[in-house]
Amino acid sequence: MKNSKNLFGKPAMITVALILCTFQAFGQVPEFHTGNVLPFQSDHVHASTIVQLSNGDLLVAWFQGSGERQSDDVKIFGARKKYGSNKWSPPFVMADVKGFPDINPVLFIDGKHRLWLMWYTVLANQWETSLLK
Repeated sequence: MKNSKNLFGKPAMITVALILCTFQAFGQVPEFHTGNVLPFQSDHVHASTIVQLSNGDLLVAWFQGSGERQSDDVKIFGARKKYGSNKWSPPFVMADVKGFPDINPVLFIDGKHRLWLMWYTVLANQWETSLLK
C-alpha cells in the first residue's frame, strides 16, 4: 500500500507530461484512421505488424495461407501506404521458405534506422521446431 501513492506521484506525472508534450514538441498532432489493407478473403490472415518509415510511409506485414503451423503454403505478406496517400499497395510476398509455413512476422526499426523483418519458419509442423529468421 505504501507504494500505491507513487502511482500518481511526481515520477508518474512527469512521465505523463512528457508523453503529452511529445507531439507538440515535434509539431505533430496524432492521427487515427481506419480502413482495410486487403479485401476480405477465405485465407487465414493473422499476426499483423506495422511500422512508420523515416519518409512517413507505413509498412505492414502479416502471415497468410490455408492455416498456420501445419499448412506449408503460409507466407509472410506485406503492403505499403505512401505518405499522404489513402491507398495501400497491392499485397506482396516478403518472405517464403518454400514447403514450410512462415508465421508471426515482426517489423521494427533499430537505433541505426535499419528496417528489420523477423518471423518463424515452422520446420516439422510443430511450434517447438520453429526457426527464427
